[in-house]
Amino acid sequence: MACEICCGLDAIGKAVMDEDVEKEYEVLSIISETLLLFIEGLKKNGRKTDHLFKTYKGMMETAVELKDQL
Repeated sequence: MACEICCGLDAIGKAVMDEDVEKEYEVLSIISETLLLFIEGLKKNGRKTDHLFKTYKGMMETAVELKDQL
């Protein structure tokens, strides 16, 4: 899970350097979907997810901003 997120963040960094907004949005969407599934899994196991949910919310807000730029 963490590896997938780190690889995704690296891909976003490369897209930012290349100024490829479409790629940024695509990668960020995949990461946020993965993170949401992870959060849902934690909730089922009764674990606290506040920090992860805030991270997810921030990613989704960024994704919306990127989508608006497309």
